[in-house]
Amino acid sequence: MQKAVLIGDRGFIDEMTKAGYITPYFDVVGVHDLQPEDEIREDYDVCVLVSKNPLLDMPHVVSRGISRRKIRNFLYLDILHKELGYGTPQERFFGQNLEDAVLVKLFQELGMPLESLRYIEIGTNEPIFGNNSFYFYEHGASGILVDPLPEVAIMASMARPRDRMLTAAVSGTKSGSVSFFVDYNNTAVASLHDKWTKGFRGGDNAKSVEVRCFHINELLQKAGFVPDLLLVDAEGEDENIILNLDYEQFSPKVIIVESLNPRVINHLREKKYRFYCNIANVNAIFYRE
Repeated sequence: MQKAVLIGDRGFIDEMTKAGYITPYFDVVGVHDLQPEDEIREDYDVCVLVSKNPLLDMPHVVSRGISRRKIRNFLYLDILHKELGYGTPQERFFGQNLEDAVLVKLFQELGMPLESLRYIEIGTNEPIFGNNSFYFYEHGASGILVDPLPEVAIMASMARPRDRMLTAAVSGTKSGSVSFFVDYNNTAVASLHDKWTKGFRGGDNAKSVEVRCFHINELLQKAGFVPDLLLVDAEGEDENIILNLDYEQFSPKVIIVESLNPRVINHLREKKYRFYCNIANVNAIFYRE
């Protein structure tokens, strides 16, 4: 049994301990708060983040200088998947608005088996919960996850080791080093556009960080394959990506994009894509004729 230091919300740690999800699997040698002044002195094999919002709290763990090879995310552990029913691929979908369920139906109609699909997901954020590509990963598909936040890369390596992770932003007009605006209380709206992030509640706390950025065509060239499924959730940059993608060179079979702008819909129709559906007035799905 691995010697583990638990770090996170003590109330949640106590709750999970009483429920029997910790001590049968770890030899707990220490419990610590997220604050960096709560110094870890114990000798341990793994550091387990026990948090209801691991993406929010992961930076506190990383900032301590803990080896990334030793960090574990409690919510991604197989013991929870088995005992709490997370990740049962035949029955559970993960998309916030069941986008993945709709995509499964479309691929069935197109006669494309899920296990052989290759995807590129722009703006991964949380790699499992609320994610539109994880269902396909669970069924044997794989691809590239792209997100500029290093915490996402750590969590993706735990949850989806078959996937390739690229820590970068994606744009339809920019490349190189760019400013990226992040509110760590709501990383789902992190964006290349400060007005976008600040337009959400609490967005006034957003900070600007420098990140690497690929132009969409540069990204697809770097990928080395044309994805069967391109997922675009770039928080204010979605339209630029769709409008500037080189469809002559790169033509994904299916595209899901967080935009219902008529310019996007008309542009994709001009590029020989059919509009499949609108989901919750948030995402639009298209497929190549």
